[in-house]
Amino acid sequence: MDNMPKAVLIGPVLGELYWELGRFAPYIIGKRKNEYYRDVKFIVITRSDRFDIYGNHADILVPLEIEGDNSTYIQDCFKLTNFPDSEHNKIVFSFHHKFMDKYKIIESIRPNLSGDNFASKKQFINDKNKQFISYEYSPRTSNKLLLDKVLSGDNRPIIVLAPRYRKHMERNWNQWVELYDALSEDRMLKNFKFVICGKDPDYVPDPKRRFLDINHIVNNETSHIGLSIELIKRSILTIGSQSAIPNISLLLKIPVMEWGHQRQIHTVDNNPFNTTIRFIDDITYDKGYAKILYELKTQLERQMI
Repeated sequence: MDNMPKAVLIGPVLGELYWELGRFAPYIIGKRKNEYYRDVKFIVITRSDRFDIYGNHADILVPLEIEGDNSTYIQDCFKLTNFPDSEHNKIVFSFHHKFMDKYKIIESIRPNLSGDNFASKKQFINDKNKQFISYEYSPRTSNKLLLDKVLSGDNRPIIVLAPRYRKHMERNWNQWVELYDALSEDRMLKNFKFVICGKDPDYVPDPKRRFLDINHIVNNETSHIGLSIELIKRSILTIGSQSAIPNISLLLKIPVMEWGHQRQIHTVDNNPFNTTIRFIDDITYDKGYAKILYELKTQLERQMI
């Protein structure tokens, strides 16, 4: 046993993307950088489309497969609503059993879902350990290489569009197509390259395909989140109604223009680096696209001064 290689088992996180990326993974990445874990394997179980949340910080990535994931259950903070505890326990047991004979498991890290803990924002990032938290995401290299190829020859500044739209939710902005039309027709904005970051089916694509769309280039060696992280790093601005992508941009220290109903959360609570953000209050998500276009051009003029 003492001669076996050491490993830390990480996950699963059953819930929302941002709760895994912004509230769990930074704790894991911080541990990965600690000298104590130099000769320790980090083995992560997560949904395959989230592999690049951990990317090169993980030694082994194990796909998390949940029957009915996208249709039967709703992601809620760190949990899935109505997902049986027995099924969660089966996943954890199977994950441990898969590696227990190959590695000396020195630690197992996953969210505490008991009681109200599933909704605790301070399980992994709190006043006691915030100095050890790291937001230095490192998606698999294949994501960077694909973007290098796709963006080759176009040196225009990149602006990320985050058109989140989920069925049966009230927090949807209904004027993305009109905004796409306005962006493509505006003479000043032709000097910028707009790229759509969202994940099918929870986003609004451009029906005329005038912009690069992450969904049109992702492949088995990359992921939506991996490409989005690498793209945001190259961009000058992210715009969209409040959602995960603008939050990720704040963590990557890229300016944001965002509209929605939770100013405090999206300008302060989810903004540990005090990244520049222009927040437009839109409680009913009915702000006109012309207003958004005006705010965007004003923001760009300020950044370019």
